[in-house]
Amino acid sequence: MDIELFITVIRGEKYMSQKATKDDVKALATEVTRILQLMGGDLMRLQTLVYTHLEEEGKIERIICANCKEELLRPDMKGIEKSDMCPHCGENIFGTEQTTFENWDDGISGEEE
Repeated sequence: MDIELFITVIRGEKYMSQKATKDDVKALATEVTRILQLMGGDLMRLQTLVYTHLEEEGKIERIICANCKEELLRPDMKGIEKSDMCPHCGENIFGTEQTTFENWDDGISGEEE
């Protein structure tokens, strides 16, 4: 076999495999996106079911964030940690910060910051 022909064949196959790989990656990304969208929808339905059941049982606190005015649903159950940070704006939902050790040493309370 002629060496130039051999190199051309190898280069041609290499190019084809790179193109096929790009197409495969694109197809995989599309499928992963579709699966994640389906899982997200299922998760939203499951969350709605759980929170509706907890509300019927009287185990939900409805809180309006003092900063962004979003209504928050917080489970009121033994053993479940209650965070005072708003998931929407990242601020304290009651509009006050807890006093830290550094602020305590400096004589600053959460309301003075």
